[in-house]
Amino acid sequence: FPTRRSSDLLLHYACWSGHVTLVKVLIEQGHSIFAMSQEGYSALHFAVENATATAIPLLECLLKTAHSPDMLLTVK
Repeated sequence: FPTRRSSDLLLHYACWSGHVTLVKVLIEQGHSIFAMSQEGYSALHFAVENATATAIPLLECLLKTAHSPDMLLTVK
């Protein structure tokens, strides 16, 4: 997994809170969707944990990013 920056936790919080627009902005700014919390949870975990009406759009955003060619080039 990529090195975790403390700022990547913003993405976790945005996912847990259901802020789809903020999640998109953070991903565009380079926040890693693969960063893990100290407990070992990813942004995907936080997106489904709160399971609100925004869970589906959040999952779509995260999964599209995970499978984009650009993301595959940056993940080692």
